[in-house]
This record gives sequence, C-alpha cells and structure tokens, in this order.
Amino acid sequence: MLDGGWGIFDGSLNPTTGVAITATAVSTNVLDLMVGTDIGAGLAYDPELHVDIITSLTGNTGTLTVQLQCAPDNGSGSPGSFFVILQSPTLAIANLTAGSRAVRYAWPVIQGLFSSLSDVNPPRFLRLNYVVGSGPFTAGTVLSYLNVDREERLIYPSNFVTA
Repeated sequence: MLDGGWGIFDGSLNPTTGVAITATAVSTNVLDLMVGTDIGAGLAYDPELHVDIITSLTGNTGTLTVQLQCAPDNGSGSPGSFFVILQSPTLAIANLTAGSRAVRYAWPVIQGLFSSLSDVNPPRFLRLNYVVGSGPFTAGTVLSYLNVDREERLIYPSNFVTA
C-alpha cells in the first residue's frame, strides 16, 4: 500500500499504535518520494528515519535488523526491484523493549546514499524490511516513520539532588 502523505511506514501516530513484527516482513506502506507531503517538502529541518518499539518484542531468542530499501518503481515490475540502501546493526531482543528507539538515521545520510547510486532510474519509492533472525518473536510492535519535525532530547543526570 502506498502511504497517503504522512511518511509512516508502519503504525499510527494518533493514537500511537504499532504493527506486529514476529517474522521477517516488509513495511505496510511504501513511500513515494514524488509526493511532496510524504517527507514534508520545504520544511526547515531534514527528516529522520525512526523505528520505535511500541510494545516489547518477546520470545526465547531473536534479533532484528531494519533495512531501508528503495526502487525506481513501486515494486510492481521485477521481483527484485527493491534493493537495500541502508541497514541497521543487528539488535538483540534485550534491546527491543517498549519505549526504545531501535533506529534513527538523519535524512542527509540517506540522501548521500541516493547520490552514490549509478542506476539510470533514480530511486523513487522507499520501504522498510524487518529481518528477524534467531526468532521468531512471539509478540511486539513497532512504529516506523520519517519524522519531519526537529526532535531535541534533553538528557538530565539521574538521581540528581538539589541543594
């Protein structure tokens, strides 16, 4: 399914819900870069790719690797039209807990990968591929999206005592 303009690969922002990841699968939505609203064209900040864990991924064992894939067409052409341009480190099940961020990549990194492609047809469509290793997971959900708003996190020391 092609995303209708929110930049969301999987899940929902309002209310915040995730999509179950138990075995290797591609994202529910495919983003079309020719549709300006998909990634917030004209915004002052560069988008970032986020994969957030909404409910913990569980099971006896398991690892997750997230791949950003692109294609010059929407995948309706040859079966191998999508190819990997960015891959996360392999994440252990212990790190896939509710509220954690599994992946965060800035758009300039992704854009730089596009410019290095020598293909005649430049990439137009984006999707994610969730690779589950040593699994499957028995439960767990993710929310994945291109964030078009600047996100600043303030980190304060824990157990800080005021005078």
